[in-house]
Amino acid sequence: MNKENENTIHQARAATEVLSYKWHAVIIEIINSLNEARYSDIDSEIDQISSKMLSDGLSDLVERNILTKVEKPSKNGGVTYELTMKGKSFASLVQAFIKWDTIYNEQNPSVLMVEDDPIASSVLSDYLSDSFKLRSVSRGENVIQYYSKDTDIVILDRKLEDTNGGRVAMRIKQKDPQALILVVSGVDPENDILDLPIDDYLKKPVNRAELRDRISDVLARQDFEVDERKYLALRSKKLALIEAHGASALGLQSYDEVETRINNVNLPEERTQLLEEFLTEDRGN
Repeated sequence: MNKENENTIHQARAATEVLSYKWHAVIIEIINSLNEARYSDIDSEIDQISSKMLSDGLSDLVERNILTKVEKPSKNGGVTYELTMKGKSFASLVQAFIKWDTIYNEQNPSVLMVEDDPIASSVLSDYLSDSFKLRSVSRGENVIQYYSKDTDIVILDRKLEDTNGGRVAMRIKQKDPQALILVVSGVDPENDILDLPIDDYLKKPVNRAELRDRISDVLARQDFEVDERKYLALRSKKLALIEAHGASALGLQSYDEVETRINNVNLPEERTQLLEEFLTEDRGN
């Protein structure tokens, strides 16, 4: 084995060492989702862990500078655990593993596709049928009949024979404000994109990898807070304008407005930096 390969193997082992401990990733994800957590908070979230394993895990993660212990000066006192900057970065990797598992585990995500073009419907179905529980409808008026909270994501065309995608998206969001909606359409996004109650926008034609990557990105937002999902939806709309119009997107009224709305989302800068990792890497900036 040459030296370069040895270095690569060593780096891979070092990078994944934290994951070799059974509960480390779980502890990190719990603290990340709660922002901070007491020992009792973490313990109540993990039924199967022993007190010793939890204590040892917390101590090891503190020693690795992934967690920090913070003494609370409140009347209740006590210690909380918070993620360090290193820990927050690692938490984004845990989210990436969750995202991967969402796509490839045995419980395939449920997709409701709204597409009235038979050819487009056939192509998109071929892209997804091996990894998703796919249901396809051709009429927008039928969507509410088939949509349920077990639907993980809706893929929606904007131009439908009986209605338009914007109205369909509105009806879905009225039924379930937490619904995830990805528009896949041949219509260029224009100024009206701001008022579409959607999470992302993908312009046809699309290839298999592009569609699956975008679905994966949107599914990863499932458990995010309201403001975090709002930020990602706005960033996705901005990127969709750039993808469709290039440099001329800067002249659109919607571009300026989406920039303003992004800046008005109330999130810490360090959190928005982490959220950027949940946008497909090769999209425009």
